[in-house]
Amino acid sequence: MNLNIKDQIKLVGLTDSDIFHSFIIEKIKGKFKLNYSFCQPINNLRLLYHIKKILGYGKVLKYESRQIACFTINDSNVLKEIIFPIFDKYPLLTSKYFYYIQFKKAWYILESNSLTIEQKNEAIESLLNVSLPKDYVSPVIHQLSDGSSYEEIKSVISIYWLTGFIEGNSNLDVLFEQGVFNIEFSIKIKREILLLNLIKRLFHIPNKVIEQNGYLILKTKHSRAISNIISTFSTKDCKFKGMKSFYFKLWIKAFYYKNKNINKVARIYKIILNLRKEYNSKLL
Repeated sequence: MNLNIKDQIKLVGLTDSDIFHSFIIEKIKGKFKLNYSFCQPINNLRLLYHIKKILGYGKVLKYESRQIACFTINDSNVLKEIIFPIFDKYPLLTSKYFYYIQFKKAWYILESNSLTIEQKNEAIESLLNVSLPKDYVSPVIHQLSDGSSYEEIKSVISIYWLTGFIEGNSNLDVLFEQGVFNIEFSIKIKREILLLNLIKRLFHIPNKVIEQNGYLILKTKHSRAISNIISTFSTKDCKFKGMKSFYFKLWIKAFYYKNKNINKVARIYKIILNLRKEYNSKLL
């Protein structure tokens, strides 16, 4: 394993960003199996193979019909020796924390030599009957609030966690609206209102988190906020590793030329639009 502290924290951020279940407990042929998984659009295989390389374990599975790919680990010893130490030392900041605790408890049940298969199944089914509380907040950020100082938030939300989270779940958009090009940053997630407000504070985003179609959305076109985001992820230790790296470079150029060379912004807009059209066409 070639995983330094920064990479470990980034992996936690990536896992927190995943819209799919990352800690999977499923029953197959009468027995429960465990699987750590991180999924991305299939055009972001580069990121998944990067994770596989630095961990030294796992496999990448492609699901062409759904246009997604997943990095997975289901080996019990690898979960114990590689995955658990990372997520114990650098806890998750979203409701994934709840599912990770369930996942780890299930692992201990399955590894028990004193229980029969039936007893293991019964114990895990009982475990899974406990649902995520409606207003659940990860204990890592529970002590923070919208009124917490910038320094307090920064001491809890690592810049490396942010790198992973933003790489896994954000949109860097160049929009053409009413004859004008706009540069926009956005995050879209099912819950985690506190976390989004804390991220908003870190980047000095003036916009409020909004709710739309069952999602919470934080987005901004504010120049100062965009500049903060660009400066944060342009540093050596916070560079993106997958397709987000390519989009980020285009996005920076569009922001730079927005008031200087509209033709260059238009070309960047078309490149991004064509890439997304190509990906979306494969979903049909």
